Amino acid sequence: MAEKRGAHRIRVHLRASYRSSRTAIEGWVSDLSRHGLFLRTESVDDERGHDIKLHLDLPGGAVALEGEVVRIDTTPAASGMAIRFGAIGEDTRRQLANFMIERSYHALH
Repeated sequence: MAEKRGAHRIRVHLRASYRSSRTAIEGWVSDLSRHGLFLRTESVDDERGHDIKLHLDLPGGAVALEGEVVRIDTTPAASGMAIRFGAIGEDTRRQLANFMIERSYHALH
């Protein structure tokens, strides 16, 4: 099966707070790309297409992101939601890019 993702993903373990009109969830981001992330959580209370707000704890400080739930996984070993980012401000984009570059560099060495 061909890979559908259009951006390189990196494995991470970052705390995140998820908010939507229906729920508030604390979870862990397991992978991150410039387009989105996968939030691991046991309670998946939203549906595909919901708009969300997310606070992601990066080592250099938290960033606030908005996005949309694009996939839900309820299997016990991989429960969570794939989130596609909406518009990202330049400062936030730079902070995410710097984190991803640094993390990728350290993974190679």
